[in-house]
Amino acid sequence: MSHKDLIKAKIYHADYYQEHKEEKKAQASEWRKSNPEKHKKSAEVWRKSNPDKMKIIRRNSELKHNYGITIKEYQQLWDAQNGLCAICNSPETVINPNTKQIKWLAVDHDYKTGEIRALLCKNCNVMLGKVNNISWGIKLLWKNFCL
Repeated sequence: MSHKDLIKAKIYHADYYQEHKEEKKAQASEWRKSNPEKHKKSAEVWRKSNPDKMKIIRRNSELKHNYGITIKEYQQLWDAQNGLCAICNSPETVINPNTKQIKWLAVDHDYKTGEIRALLCKNCNVMLGKVNNISWGIKLLWKNFCL
């Protein structure tokens, strides 16, 4: 299953869940309370048998926690940029050593405001971080030694 297909599947399930949210939450909660051991065991089995879905769930959680966006919003940014870095117009090429798959484009954001600016490849993201650090260092030097 491709990266894009995984995201589409997640979006479909998220949309369906939103339409039936309260009903599904109540049913699941009741079942978990009534069957704690079964729940624990079935959750473990499901996670092991659905590594692709777990990858999407984890990624969605990371995006929400770190940047306040959903995987659907990430996908919209990715589509708008044609899957390319906003700076160098190249696809990501860095391989994740654990999964042996190409990494996701990094979410570039303003650390002060939290505003999402674009998606960047690892090289451009690192370069941009260094440029920001350099400009901060130059400002500090100017303030301390040139006044």
